[in-house]
Amino acid sequence: KKITKNYINYNYLTVKFSGKAQWDNTSKSIRGIIKTKRDSVILISIYHSSGIPVAKTLLTKDSVIFLNRLNNTYYIGNYNFLEEYLNFSLTFNNIQAILFNEIFLYNDTIVHLKELKDFKRYSDSTCYILQSVKKRAFKKYYKKQNKNKRPKRKWRTGFIVQDFNILPDTFKIKKISIKDISNHLTFSAEYDNFMPFYDKLFPQNMKIDILTPKDTIITTLKFKKVTKNDFLNFSFKIPSKASKIE
Repeated sequence: KKITKNYINYNYLTVKFSGKAQWDNTSKSIRGIIKTKRDSVILISIYHSSGIPVAKTLLTKDSVIFLNRLNNTYYIGNYNFLEEYLNFSLTFNNIQAILFNEIFLYNDTIVHLKELKDFKRYSDSTCYILQSVKKRAFKKYYKKQNKNKRPKRKWRTGFIVQDFNILPDTFKIKKISIKDISNHLTFSAEYDNFMPFYDKLFPQNMKIDILTPKDTIITTLKFKKVTKNDFLNFSFKIPSKASKIE
């Protein structure tokens, strides 16, 4: 509860950002705008640092609309599109929580505080740590893997471990990590430079790492301006000559 009490309060929100995206030995400077209505819709527009439009995506609870402005292609459908691209099955609530420094349960549509109480609690020299799996479960898992036995606890995508590193003085989330140990996949989001936003704190910097056996995607963002709004328009126009991604 101490963590959730420290969430920023908003209904409509606009976030302007700049940053860098790295993948396939390529690095690009980017900037963009995030518009959102809490628990309803997220609109992300991404531009090259020169101002050239790169991509735009509209996320709702059950749908994804994505427009690649560089090759003039678009997608309309469900979250399987993101799962195929990122190798992680993220829901709308997961993405909202990652962007705005909130707790979430991986692959769940809502956060159940009762289930969060089942997380194991540890600490290191800087943070409280909430972990979804007991430390001894790792030993059992690897022991059974070495004996070619199937572990008792399986998730849809494998043996999943989710961690939250919590700053003890502010109860803000310093780091989120999701590890699909079975499939050698890792997702992490790190937050830094927390600044006052009305009566709460909000990170000015965020770094997202996605590691797979084939790819590494690293995105660093600096939130330059965060604004509460009374209302926002989430219009999304697809060019008539754009090709649909099936």
